[in-house]
Amino acid sequence: MTTFMIGSLGPFDETKEDINVYLLRLKHYLKVNDVEFTYHVSVLLATVGPELVSLLQDLCSPVEVDEKSYQELTDILVNHFKPAKLIIDERFKFNTRVQQQEESISEFVVALKHLVKTCNFGTAESDFDETLKKALMLDEAWRSPVNESTVKI
Repeated sequence: MTTFMIGSLGPFDETKEDINVYLLRLKHYLKVNDVEFTYHVSVLLATVGPELVSLLQDLCSPVEVDEKSYQELTDILVNHFKPAKLIIDERFKFNTRVQQQEESISEFVVALKHLVKTCNFGTAESDFDETLKKALMLDEAWRSPVNESTVKI
């Protein structure tokens, strides 16, 4: 009996794709194809490509790769490709990001949304929106010319 799979993943290429994006695509590939949980490790190893399987063998050593759980393997990959970032450094990048001259406001907002993900400002959508609003107001205040009529003492 032939089973047709929906979609295709292709091997992981770190120069073209973030590991979290690849793993998200893999998660939905497994879901849409209704792959039994017991086969998740096998599908992971069959789809990521030979270079990543070799890397996983090194990272898992002395334990064999196929002795690890799916969650353990994905955690190993994320820890390897996305080491933990310093929150203070990420907040500095966010707080000092200004809109570039050639950048539209929507492009600037997307850039801020990308930066704020690693700042640990809060998880609620309202916290996220409030942080973005403050950043936009600070950027506007920074760009506004200062003159005697705008300064109140």
